[in-house]
Amino acid sequence: MNISFCSLLLPPVCCLRLSSAVALSVVALAGLSSCAVDEQASSADRSAVATIEGGNASAGIDTLRIPSQPATLPIDTFAGAIGFYDRNRDGSARTVRDDLTGTLSGMIQFAQSHTVDPAGNAAKEMPRLVPSRNALLLFTPQSAAVSGVRLEVQVDGEPRLSIPMQAPELLPESDYVDVYGRPRVVYSKRAWSAHLPWSVVRPGLSLQIFADGGLQGRLDAQNIEFGAPAKLVVWGVRIGMLTDPPVNPANQPMLSEPAVAAIDYFQTIPVSQLTIASYEDQRLTEVMLADGTVLTGASTVNGGVYTGDLREDVGKSQYSIGINEANYGNTSTINGNQDPDYTTPQLVYHHSAGNYANGRQVHGLSGGGTIATLYDSIGNEWSHELGHHYGMGHYPGASGGNYFWAGHHADSGWGYIDHRRRFRSNLAFYSAERTGLRLIDDQTSVPESFAALYSYNADAMSGGHAGSPALLSRYTHHTGYTARRMQDFMDRAWYDPASATGYSRWDAATRKVVEARPAGKVRPTRFGVPVFTLLGGYDPLNARAVMYPPAKGNYGMVYDNLPAPDQNAAQACWVEVTTATATRAIALSGSRISSTLSNKFHINIAQADDPRSAALYCRSNGTARKLDDVVFPSLSPALPPAVVIGETAGYEAAATEELARLRDRLHVVASDEQPVADYSMQIWVDSWSERLSQLDTLSRNTLERIELLKRKGIDLDVWMSANATALDARDPEMVRALRARLTAFGLIIGSGYASSFAPIVSPFGCLAMWPATGDPAAASVVILGPSACNNSRGQLWLLDKRGALRNGAFPGHCVTLQGSRLALVPCDPQMAEQLWTWTSALTLTSIARPGYSMDANLPYGPVIANTTHGGATQQWRDVRRDRSALVSLLSGANVARLYAIEPIDRRPPQMVPAAPSTRVRGLRACDGARACPGGRERRPSARP
Repeated sequence: MNISFCSLLLPPVCCLRLSSAVALSVVALAGLSSCAVDEQASSADRSAVATIEGGNASAGIDTLRIPSQPATLPIDTFAGAIGFYDRNRDGSARTVRDDLTGTLSGMIQFAQSHTVDPAGNAAKEMPRLVPSRNALLLFTPQSAAVSGVRLEVQVDGEPRLSIPMQAPELLPESDYVDVYGRPRVVYSKRAWSAHLPWSVVRPGLSLQIFADGGLQGRLDAQNIEFGAPAKLVVWGVRIGMLTDPPVNPANQPMLSEPAVAAIDYFQTIPVSQLTIASYEDQRLTEVMLADGTVLTGASTVNGGVYTGDLREDVGKSQYSIGINEANYGNTSTINGNQDPDYTTPQLVYHHSAGNYANGRQVHGLSGGGTIATLYDSIGNEWSHELGHHYGMGHYPGASGGNYFWAGHHADSGWGYIDHRRRFRSNLAFYSAERTGLRLIDDQTSVPESFAALYSYNADAMSGGHAGSPALLSRYTHHTGYTARRMQDFMDRAWYDPASATGYSRWDAATRKVVEARPAGKVRPTRFGVPVFTLLGGYDPLNARAVMYPPAKGNYGMVYDNLPAPDQNAAQACWVEVTTATATRAIALSGSRISSTLSNKFHINIAQADDPRSAALYCRSNGTARKLDDVVFPSLSPALPPAVVIGETAGYEAAATEELARLRDRLHVVASDEQPVADYSMQIWVDSWSERLSQLDTLSRNTLERIELLKRKGIDLDVWMSANATALDARDPEMVRALRARLTAFGLIIGSGYASSFAPIVSPFGCLAMWPATGDPAAASVVILGPSACNNSRGQLWLLDKRGALRNGAFPGHCVTLQGSRLALVPCDPQMAEQLWTWTSALTLTSIARPGYSMDANLPYGPVIANTTHGGATQQWRDVRRDRSALVSLLSGANVARLYAIEPIDRRPPQMVPAAPSTRVRGLRACDGARACPGGRERRPSARP
């Protein structure tokens, strides 16, 4: 059992990991101040606390902060797990390659967005190591007897880091959550690990590894290959074209919670820095199409997800291409033109809706060429459509009916979610499929599976799936094949204020950053500052223009030296911008760039200049005429700053956001008699454990209470497991000892744990497990009609402190999401698929899949998880929330043992409301007298 915020209370060695093999004894129930580690704890466990030899500037050793111990598996669970990379594709043991010179032999890998080798990655269709980015270093010795491994890092021959490497059993856990009872999978059971900060991951990096017995091996700098330190800038905007913009904060996190979304996506792509910028929502009451037509009410054509003149000319050309052009300093181009400029790998995505002849239409599901038109900025839509921008087509690598490269496989790489300190599995552990990956609407099978237990995940370009629990990642893990090509695409110039040209690039030959000189580009005068972007269309031929409301954005390149119009030209167009202190004229093309199409304009104006108004003029035959004008919106309130992830910016933006959320949650539970960290809180604590001292006093005190309670639970759980035989035999002395411990530990609240279960009522009857005896894996969650509701144990429920829903007949098991199906699976504190929240709308909504709730699914069959709609079939009343932390602290086996000793009360029958009179024909619950779950399961209504 992982204890992440143990360091608030105890010395680091006490915080490694507690299980039956490393048992911590609580020496003071009122306040922990010390701990005793069982002598059976391994030397690796006792030495696993990383320390930095630092502070000696003359020796060249950096004082670097190394993350505290990441989430790891309990030792007994790790022992029964399968090592993914310890096997070849055919299941045979993988030969450990020797990457070192010296007396210590072994294999080196680096884990970033993908696990990669020091060299030779292109031949394996894998990306290269990204410089200036954190990495998890993996060392797999050829001999299993190697112990006491230590790492020394040099950069350009200068010592930078000296730390012990973590033993294989302390390898970070993955995002793996299996709900089908299959063996656990870890990345490796042989690899030692150490965290490398971004400042040492660069050309010149060399590694020296030492082990007990005087063994040492070296990997020299020339034997480590690097890709480009790519920097990606992404802008986003919501646009309403003659209608309101499509606003859906839950599914548009790049706008609604950019810090959290940005760091999540960053961990899936091979870049050193990601910037997520945004604009205020845009509502346009007048637009100009490419042919110069001006619309004010609705388009005259029909629109759809992929179609519509507003979609093409306004959303894609004028906004996405226009914003890109403004950041390159180009003031006017052909209206309707969507030709991309790939000077940098930047792109602009938009959520757009237009008013058409067939009504309001929302656009999405499209990307490519520096543009993405999206419904959502989450899930596979985001990963897939941005993949098109990176040059990827559908089913990458597919040829002649062979789709091997379109999905993951034994050598396509796992990922590493660095801020979560978790590996990213390439297995489809969320699926029951074991024999292969199905593509193209399930018609094509890729016969690749791991150990005939798990199918692999598909690439984002092949209908992939994020797969991970939502708090770990909401974006799809690309295959190495795709990531390699994405990395090649990203190898372009980037904006750099330190460069004389304003751009820098990576020189692969010298392995250095050099000045870039992109053709036709001038140097920005201001980099990455808040801007107003002037956008719209104008037609010099017909003397017509539409200036859209200035788009208020939080990040852009500004060009203060843009040319002024030629005052002597017979034909000229320009935009005149009036600020608080001056008026400036910026030249546009004075004639149609294309004889058949109008022009569009795109100019960034710094917010710091306090612009007040802008007007567009054209002069023809010596006569100037104002075609349109706009007033700039107020500078206040300012937009939140753009989010920058990586390099010097680190993860600060995400840490600030999530620590604030953690603080708020801790304040909520501070008044609880027995506070417990829910799934979200635990993830945040694990992620930012080094920063917990930044929390306020109330939050820190609450964390200490949570940790103390957790330790009591661990101590009780270990004791119950050690005395399982006597407890199962109801030995009177042992039962008395159990009750004494429960009382002494203060784990009983109110009338006792046996009376805490209660019925859950639906408008159609009561929630139940059927059958309520025998194998829980064979039971189904069903609705019983009112006549069958008698409050027997199978009809009693408890929502424990973690949010796990337990049934009175099988209290050691929890209701678990298996796709849309609900199953009883042994309770696991790290399984988000077992967690539910009872909302004010009376829905039981999944934590792992927040848009899904428990649905009665009548008249089709068992209760399922379906898209949340809040209707009668998703109404659940009288859900009993546990006041005690007891059952949430114990293993499933010991919860079952506890309730075998103290049976759950059978409650007196209560009135259950009859089904509503407005129910659908045939909508009925089973009566318990027949095989209730025998009906067919309704397919969830959610769009994939």
